[in-house]
Amino acid sequence: MPGMGGREPSMPRSIAAAIVDVVAADPGCQAIVPEYSIYNFGQKLAGGLRNMTNESMYAIAVFDRKFIQFFGGKPVDTANAERYLDDKQWNEACTQVGIVTSRAITAAISGGKLPKWVTDAGTVDRNPKANTWGTFHTATGITVGNGKTYVFDWQSMLMLRNPLISRSVDEWKNYNDTYRVPFSTFWGWD
Repeated sequence: MPGMGGREPSMPRSIAAAIVDVVAADPGCQAIVPEYSIYNFGQKLAGGLRNMTNESMYAIAVFDRKFIQFFGGKPVDTANAERYLDDKQWNEACTQVGIVTSRAITAAISGGKLPKWVTDAGTVDRNPKANTWGTFHTATGITVGNGKTYVFDWQSMLMLRNPLISRSVDEWKNYNDTYRVPFSTFWGWD
């Protein structure tokens, strides 16, 4: 059992893999986190690139609607496009990704589908600090049996089976991404 005797890491790869498997099997997570993403060429920025694309499409729809109205036209489909894109922005934003992934993990904890070492999951937020570059971001925080916390971030990679994993919520919140690695190269942390 992780954490027993101080020899095994508190987040070994096996437990991270179990968490990733739970999310990958969840239909709600599958609906908004792709297996592979066209945006992933910007590794660690894939979600931001998807958000910018959605925001650009939304801005164009709003502009088209206002432009048509300005010249006396009746924008029928543009209003629907605007609503669709507004919903799409919310459904694909980091906040929603954090909500659905933490919900899936919490259900797996309650249902006994994850090792008892995983004790809690929920969304975690980080806000830009003054005089630094950064954006508001939400990811999934995981707490384990010894009280340590980790961040699993599916939005940054947009790959269902390859979230970024940070070794502590506090480091992640403070933009210390030195110890933030893709699951594909993750081998565990104390």
